[in-house]
Amino acid sequence: MRHCWGGASSVLRLLLALQCGVVVVVLQCSANALGSDVSALIAFKRAIIEDPRSALADWSDADGNACDWHGVICSSPQGSVISLKLSNSSLKGFIAPELGQLSFLQELYLDRNMLFGTIPKQLGSLRNLRVLDLGVNRLTGPIPPELAGLSSVSVINFHSNGLTGNIPSELGKLQNLVQLRLDRNRLKGSIPGSNGSGFSPTANSGSTAHNGLCPSPRLNVGDFSYNFLVGKIPPCLKYLPRSSFQGNCLQDEYSVRQRAFQICISGSPAGQRGGVKGFKHPTSDHKHERSPQPTWLLILEISTGILLLVFVITGAITASRSCKLKPSIRISSWNRSKSWSDEITVLIDSDMLKSLPKLSRQELEVACEDFSNIIGSSPETVVYKGTMKDGPEVSVISLCAFEGHWTSQHELFYQNKRK
Repeated sequence: MRHCWGGASSVLRLLLALQCGVVVVVLQCSANALGSDVSALIAFKRAIIEDPRSALADWSDADGNACDWHGVICSSPQGSVISLKLSNSSLKGFIAPELGQLSFLQELYLDRNMLFGTIPKQLGSLRNLRVLDLGVNRLTGPIPPELAGLSSVSVINFHSNGLTGNIPSELGKLQNLVQLRLDRNRLKGSIPGSNGSGFSPTANSGSTAHNGLCPSPRLNVGDFSYNFLVGKIPPCLKYLPRSSFQGNCLQDEYSVRQRAFQICISGSPAGQRGGVKGFKHPTSDHKHERSPQPTWLLILEISTGILLLVFVITGAITASRSCKLKPSIRISSWNRSKSWSDEITVLIDSDMLKSLPKLSRQELEVACEDFSNIIGSSPETVVYKGTMKDGPEVSVISLCAFEGHWTSQHELFYQNKRK
């Protein structure tokens, strides 16, 4: 009896030792995993060059515990990082490739920041990731085909960035994908599909070939709008709303509100090398054919032309008449004339002047009150009135003219002023 009890006691001690050993191993593995997560998160912080809201202010490897950091969620107080939520934090910088080391990460929310650069291909190693949200940033470059390794992902959101290149057909391997948003980028090429035409989100796909997005049986939300995609919409994706394909360069009856041909040529990355590959102008067979103008527009153009012609002719006639009338305008007789031959000259008899008394300028100044009693004037002449000492009244004309240039107009003006 004692032997049996001693054997049981030994077995109990062995089991207890094994249990303690397992607990020690688990704690050691958890500590190693957390240490690796801290290193990855610190690498991410170093790739951020601006943090105006201090979202990463408490991220420090001094204590070695990342579970208390802002935006970090762990599976337990000392467990692995399972969620990183830094949406709308105004972070500016790169996405560190070290984030691919967060082996147990399930959610990665980095949307609505100012992250630039490319999407690290290392993110494709996050086998447990369910949500990858990098929307509304400044990311460029192609979508890494390595993201096909996200076997558990259900949501991928890359909208409102500057991503270029083609949509990887490898995304069709994501059997759990429910939502795919690639809208408002600069993606080109065609939408990868498959030869199947009867696909729907509720269909049971038995095919194992992953040659496009069509093998994704759970895809309910897909947005490819406002890119530079060409070709036709895969028939297996036509269960999506038409708005999911607008703003592209597609040539499909199902597509609506596509970009203009000029924008497809100039706006896409291939536009600088001669146009969008695979895109054909809808009117390429009628290059020289122009749509007829409306009748009202034609009438308006003709009426405008006629009115303009009438205005030009009227202006020309008015200018011509004005030029013809200018020579007929007679310069007043009181203005100086360059040529006196146009006026009738009145000759003054010298013998008659001899019988007239000669008066000095001083006598005339006294008689005309120092030439202040002006009774008439013109641009060339001034007529004064005066009274001599012996009683008779006199009129004196002052002009700048020679005796032979005394005209009839001067005589008429003088006689009128004497009266």
